[in-house]
Order: sequence, then C-alpha cells, then structure tokens
Amino acid sequence: MRICLILEGCYPYIFGGVSTWMHQYINEMKEHEFVLWVIGANAKDKGKFVYELPKNVVEVHEVFLDDALRLKDSGKMLHAFTEEETNSLKELMLCRRPNWEILFRLYHDQKLNPMSFLRSEEFLNILTECCIKDYPYTPFADAFHTMRSMLLPVLYLMGSEVPKADVYHAICTGYGGLLACLGGHVYKKKVLLTEHGIYTREREEEIIRAKWVQPAFKKQWIYHLCIHPSDVDELFAAYDRMAVFAGKDGGDQYDTAVDWAAKAEFDQYRRGDHSRYDLQFSAIYGIANLQFPHQDSAGYL
Repeated sequence: MRICLILEGCYPYIFGGVSTWMHQYINEMKEHEFVLWVIGANAKDKGKFVYELPKNVVEVHEVFLDDALRLKDSGKMLHAFTEEETNSLKELMLCRRPNWEILFRLYHDQKLNPMSFLRSEEFLNILTECCIKDYPYTPFADAFHTMRSMLLPVLYLMGSEVPKADVYHAICTGYGGLLACLGGHVYKKKVLLTEHGIYTREREEEIIRAKWVQPAFKKQWIYHLCIHPSDVDELFAAYDRMAVFAGKDGGDQYDTAVDWAAKAEFDQYRRGDHSRYDLQFSAIYGIANLQFPHQDSAGYL
C-alpha cells in the first residue's frame, strides 16, 4: 500500500513530538510505501531535512505558503460563476460549510487563477454582499484585506499537484486537512485524519490573543485551522472536544482515540474485571523524548 502523509510545519524539517511520531510510524511499517506531502512556510527551506528519510519513503512533495505571494495575475477572469459556485465561495468566506467538491473543481481541475479571482469584480461583489449582511459595522478596508489574506493560501493550495496514493493521511487540520481531502477528491481514495487536538487548541489561543487579527474576523482564522475535517472518512482525535469541534453533526460519527493508554482495557479493569491482571495500577505514564528524538522513548508503571 502507498500511504500519503500530509505534514505541516514538522517532519522532516524539525525535531519534535509530532516529527518523532511520524518517523517511528514510517519505520514501523516497512511493508508499506510512504509519500510525504509536506507544507512549509518558506521556500528557502526546500530540501533542508533534519531526518534521514527511511528507505520506504519513495517520494517527497514540498509545498511552501510563501510561494502563494509570487502568483501572477493572469488577467481578467473569463470564468462565469454559476449560482452554485458563488454560494460555495460565499460559504467559504463566511466560514460555514462550502461545497468543497465545487471548490476543488474550480481551483484544481479547472486551474482557476487565485490572484485573478481576488482582483476580480466577482470577488468584490461576493465580499460586499457578505459585509452588508454579516459585518455591517466592520470597516470595508479591513474586511477586504483580511479576506484576501485568508483566501490566498487556501486557493493556492487547492491548485497543487497531487501525489498519487492509496490513502491520504493528515495528522493535523488546517492546510494539511485541505490537501488530504484534495487528494481524496482527485484519486477517489480514503482520507484519514489523526488529530491530537493540541495543535488546534494552541493555534486557536494564538489567534484569540493576536493583536494583528481584527476581532470581527478571529473566528474565520480559527475556522481555517480546522478546514476539512468534516470531509474525511475517518477521524481519530485525542480529545472529545476536537471531535465535536471538527464533526459535521457534533462529532458523533467520529471515534475518540487516546494514544497514551489502552483505554478500553483500563476501563474494563476499573469496572471490576480483574481476571486478566495480576497487579494493581498505581499510575500510568506515557513518556516520549520530544526534544531528543534519537534517544529511545520509555514507559513506566
């Protein structure tokens, strides 16, 4: 099986907890081939890996967000948006539930130029309608520049070349979830999301505290960190809150998995079924070397 791992700001560029997890994940599944589809901030970091990639990593596809700033306007847009397409773009701008199949078709299949759209009369009309209805007291200049800055990387990533794989596995939401679902759209394959929850919560707190984000648009930025989890086939979250945050219908269709303990067995023990155990647990610890990934991790009872 060929597994495409979609990674954002971690492996194989830097050491850390998620990077350690990914490196071990790949090394422990030598019978499978892995394609790394990695998202970085700056193109100057291209190829600067701190890990020696395992032999079963057969391809690495790098995408850098600052390349979106180098996009050229292809001139006046010739595409005439249908009502369905306009509604999907409006839903995206209002951080609701757009039809992602329509957006993928526009910006990936039909190669619509993101910069041309963001400079078009169509974009201005949609934004004006959104502002009149939902942001009547927000200065239009703030809305204009905020919306452009949020949409540009999203529309740019949707035009990415998609590596071929049998399954697409994202380990975070946000841009990683976006590319995973794009891969599922292009090749009609399963999409998995393993979300530990800490990533999303940390980014949410950063945006809430950030002074550079206009208060009226903080929920949009937070939404962009959780793009696409409702479109995945399987979601495994370390926290119930993440499943609720990400789910289509309150998260009930997703499983919550706890990585650091065999929760089902431990719950069975707590209910009084001691038949499989010869000892009492005083504590359970899961210890991982986040800063020193080359050392062996250890677990203690």
